[in-house]
Amino acid sequence: MDSNSKRHYKEMQDTETLTDLFSNVDGNKYSIIGEGIYEKTFKAGRLSTGIKHTQSFTDNEYTGSSVSKTDMRQADTYMYTEFQGKINKFNYSLGIGGSRSWFNQGGEGYQNYNFRPTASLKYNFNENSFIRYRGNIYSNSPSLSDLGNTEQAIDSLQIRRGNSSLKPVISYVNSLNYDITKGIFSGSLLVSHRYYNKPIMEETIIENNKFIRTKDNQKNWQKLNTEMEVSVNPFKDHLIAKITTGISYFDSKGNNYAHTYSNWYYRAEVNGYYKNWSAFFRIQNHRNNFFGETLDIGENWHMIGIMYKHKQLTIGGMMLNPFADNWKVGSENRNKFAPSKNWEYVKESSRLFAFKLSYNFNFGRKYQSSQKRLNNEDTDTGVMSSSKK
Repeated sequence: MDSNSKRHYKEMQDTETLTDLFSNVDGNKYSIIGEGIYEKTFKAGRLSTGIKHTQSFTDNEYTGSSVSKTDMRQADTYMYTEFQGKINKFNYSLGIGGSRSWFNQGGEGYQNYNFRPTASLKYNFNENSFIRYRGNIYSNSPSLSDLGNTEQAIDSLQIRRGNSSLKPVISYVNSLNYDITKGIFSGSLLVSHRYYNKPIMEETIIENNKFIRTKDNQKNWQKLNTEMEVSVNPFKDHLIAKITTGISYFDSKGNNYAHTYSNWYYRAEVNGYYKNWSAFFRIQNHRNNFFGETLDIGENWHMIGIMYKHKQLTIGGMMLNPFADNWKVGSENRNKFAPSKNWEYVKESSRLFAFKLSYNFNFGRKYQSSQKRLNNEDTDTGVMSSSKK
């Protein structure tokens, strides 16, 4: 990957320039990714085993208001064995795995080994209802952009700083869901819990009258989510209505801060079908996320549309936010030293009309195709962002 990032920031009062910052980052990254999977089916179930290794070499050069260079090497290896089987009304999956994470930058870094078991258990009450539990332990390596030994000025008061002493994070994920279908109704109930031990979250310190924005392994972070979905199909395949609602509770504990936050969210949609015609209405409010000291506020929108299909031709139109003009997303930082709020508004999205026209055609011989199972890629450039968020 070749990456290039430029940023020019200026603070002015009348015609006087108070702060003028420029940064340019040129980066190169090379990654080698290899993965192998072996599966064998028995009467009792299916056995799977596999290994995956990623090796990366990253060099980034920072010029402009601050000059530095990073030379980072990173490797991650994961091995696992899993067995899936069925006993009467029970479906189960049990797996054991292990990972090795390695990082080096100028002779400093880490080498970490973790145990990563997985478990899934499903009980089918009958053809119309079941209950399922899933549990996993994950290991996540720090982002290269957070590990870099470099600094970037955000503005006249804030500096973004990397931290090469970051360590991998262990996360525990558990979920329990129940699904049922009864006549024209169907529904599901989900309860999930995520716990991160020593997560990599933000930290703000004061040095020389400057706010230093960096990352560190904090105490813990957890999220408890309960969600319910109900759908109704009163007229066979002519009308389907669905509503999903839930509450998320966040508990973020840092070395020098503690925050809790709760968010209620919903999504709803109605789809109608008659002969070659179809129409829909969809709506959702803000589904927010709280991590570290930052609250990320999701989208709120609604949409209405109608379609007509004749053989291979589809024509239709839709309108975004026909009944409101307050589409917005944003973030809120709750640091005790330098709190901030950021909002982005797009009023032009109100009553925005879109037209759709498509024609599907195919010719020649048809062959049965299979989906590629391995989709390995690397998208972490390792470039530090000097944006405020």
